[in-house]
Amino acid sequence: MSDSDNDQRRMRSASWISPVRGKVELTRNWRGKGAPPLYSSLTREPLAEIAPAAPEIFASASGYYVKDGWITFITFPGRYPQIDWENESLYVSGDFNGWGQAADSDVWQLIPAEMGGRSVFTLNVQSDRCLHAGAVQFKFVTGGGRWLEVLADAPNVVIDHKGNRNFEIHPDRTGGHLFTFSAPRQESLNGDFGVLWIDETGEEFAPVEEGAFYLDLESSVPLGAVVGEGRTTFRIFAPRVVEVAVHVYGNPDRESGRRFTLRNLDPSIWEIVIPEDLHGWYYHYEIIGPANASHPDEGGRREFVDPYALAVLGPEGPGIIWDTRRTPVLEDGFRAPSWHDLVIVEAHLRDLTAKAPVEATPEDRLGFAGLQKWVESEDFYVSSLGANALELLPIIQFDLSDRERYHWGYMPTAFFAPHAGYGSEPLEGSQIRELQELVAACHRRDIAVILDVVYNHTGEPNHLARIDRRYYFETDPDGNHI
Repeated sequence: MSDSDNDQRRMRSASWISPVRGKVELTRNWRGKGAPPLYSSLTREPLAEIAPAAPEIFASASGYYVKDGWITFITFPGRYPQIDWENESLYVSGDFNGWGQAADSDVWQLIPAEMGGRSVFTLNVQSDRCLHAGAVQFKFVTGGGRWLEVLADAPNVVIDHKGNRNFEIHPDRTGGHLFTFSAPRQESLNGDFGVLWIDETGEEFAPVEEGAFYLDLESSVPLGAVVGEGRTTFRIFAPRVVEVAVHVYGNPDRESGRRFTLRNLDPSIWEIVIPEDLHGWYYHYEIIGPANASHPDEGGRREFVDPYALAVLGPEGPGIIWDTRRTPVLEDGFRAPSWHDLVIVEAHLRDLTAKAPVEATPEDRLGFAGLQKWVESEDFYVSSLGANALELLPIIQFDLSDRERYHWGYMPTAFFAPHAGYGSEPLEGSQIRELQELVAACHRRDIAVILDVVYNHTGEPNHLARIDRRYYFETDPDGNHI
């Protein structure tokens, strides 16, 4: 939103900070008496418990807050797990300190701390060292020169002339423009709840978006279809929906199927326990909502394959309910070489099997069973090279259902399921045991197996997007991928 727009509006945005508490960002610091005139868009009643937001609430999304003549810069290392924070330093860099010149300066170095039970990096600086007549931009950078990316939906994100996303400190929005409020749980995340500003000049509406807390949601319980002790438990992570159901059926053409509605354990986890051992049955999920969907993938009723399925029949599913006790890990005592002793051959499974000098049927050469036969033969080529590790291009389920076609596998659709086309009896989930036996055969030859995984890619259909596009992907306000 531009400053010219701000001249006409009172609210910049609104979002949730918990399932029952939200925040409203005004266009400028509030200097009126009492609370701003904020109302529920559903009931047109005053919002409950309107209060100035605690500084850390503002800082959690904006990277800083201002109080009593000091500016405190804050960032959360947990949002950047790819960085080794035990051996890396962090600095604030911006218009006020020459940007890259600030790195390695103790004056601008953030130190580890704790805020609200979470690990943070923080730095206190006198305000007049950073704040000027106009707005200033800043970003965080490691001592190694790695810039921490600013989220596209940060309330104070700006794009500089080079196209970089930066934080902005605006002199009229330093924390006093942020208020929190309470709302019933059913109005959060999956609804169409909004905030109204009502005064003598008229009305203004702001939808309540998911907010930064929503991206920090995670599961504390195992997900997927879990079989044990005569029952099958289905759990799915879906924070913004209004209903989840699971369909189970004894054959892949969905005859004699049954539909079960899951219950909402908390704002993000849905569960149902069926008192039956459903090992080997097929299943898929059906999901409804959210009401505030901004993209067709998220609206209405839609189906998807469980992202935690251990076996599937293809990119469109269905998943196969699998009791892991039926295929326990093969304990063979093998120990992989130290990383500095590895001699790796990287190859595609079907490149290895296509013309392998071993007796195998054409069907075997399409999957794990054919490669196992060659590994067990006396003249296995990888061993003759002196290699002690075989790295396989992606063998998890990818977006190709034609078993005969060749594909590198870099467009996955089920991240924990071996590719059905590499199994000899995919309807029975044989790909699980056959992959295990292939690995065991390599181990018997003192060859480690490395799997190339591509969790930063998705194929079609994109089941994660069907569950919650905004949670799993960086999107624009219309829900399109950025």
